[in-house]
Amino acid sequence: MNGLTYTITLPTGSITDTAGNTLKTAFTSKFKIDTTKPTITRVNPKNNSSGFSLTAPITITFNENILEGVNWSKITMKNLNTGKTVSFTKSRNGKTLTIKMISSRLHKNTYQIYIPAETVKDNAGNKQNTPYTLTFKTQ
Repeated sequence: MNGLTYTITLPTGSITDTAGNTLKTAFTSKFKIDTTKPTITRVNPKNNSSGFSLTAPITITFNENILEGVNWSKITMKNLNTGKTVSFTKSRNGKTLTIKMISSRLHKNTYQIYIPAETVKDNAGNKQNTPYTLTFKTQ
């Protein structure tokens, strides 16, 4: 379970190698198992906000460092006014996913970004298991 500390102890003489040598000194090690899934803690722009920049990058911050998950390529962005899918680039650095449009966003248009479950994972392999939709309107 997450947060619990586990201890493994090997008493003196409990292990013998192939040459017949036994463990001369007891060995103890403590460890924790990471079961915390990446979750979104902050987005810029805020969900359902208006007045967002036509050119600023969109940032999505997680509770821990992230790696690309199996659905990394399935993040989508759509202009809800035109109904068209929007081209963008994405990158990750530490806890942050950054999305940049290829061209400027349109004035006073509403955009929606969809991040499916398992888009990111952490270093322990825990997957973000909740999809997220971010909607915002430009200035």
